[in-house]
Amino acid sequence: LKRLLSRKKQALLEILGYLIFFVPFIYMLVTLGWSFFLRSWSRGETTYGMVSIPVYPIKGVIVVAAVLILLQAIAIVIRAI
Repeated sequence: LKRLLSRKKQALLEILGYLIFFVPFIYMLVTLGWSFFLRSWSRGETTYGMVSIPVYPIKGVIVVAAVLILLQAIAIVIRAI
């Protein structure tokens, strides 16, 4: 159906899709991931076993990945504009 629309309407549909569905999900992932990371960092969370490896850096990667995906979404929206 998208191919049947003009280029301008295709771009508008893409922008609306990102703003309505994608950006709120990424915002939620960043905010909840940040609290998830902070809780782990404040407790000094580590793995169980003979070698206790810190877990909070891995949980911090969730936030970093979400921010990078958000930047990619912003680039796509700017390209559509």
